Amino acid sequence: MEQIGLHLAQERKKAARQVFKWLDLRPRTRADLERRLGEKGYSRTVASQVLDRFEAEGLVDDRAFAELFGRERLRNRPVGPRWLAGRLRQEGVDGTVVRTVVGDLFAEFEEVELAFRALERKRLDCTEESGRQKAARFLNSRGFSTSAAVE
Repeated sequence: MEQIGLHLAQERKKAARQVFKWLDLRPRTRADLERRLGEKGYSRTVASQVLDRFEAEGLVDDRAFAELFGRERLRNRPVGPRWLAGRLRQEGVDGTVVRTVVGDLFAEFEEVELAFRALERKRLDCTEESGRQKAARFLNSRGFSTSAAVE
């Protein structure tokens, strides 16, 4: 019986070291870390125990990840709320957290201003109808609302 407990403790220790390595590279969501641990062959039980501890210590925090990811994205390569929400869900962030974070970020960052910045990077000529149509399609593909694309 003690052998099983010792083996489990060693597995948790190995898994924790692996999580530290991944977190040293960049922040990650719990879902991403669970998936990665599973790919490395760790049981769900071990992964869950290790990640519970990391969350309790504040080392894994999906809301903090979502805020950081969203802020960096809006500053560097502006996108609209639909794109950002979809991407955060792909990263494994819970829907409630996604809605809250996206709402907070777009209360801070003006969507129309972000749309203009995205268009500046694209360098589209919007003086003609064909250019305006391309711009609208581009902004739609980046998750901006129709109202942001029209303004």
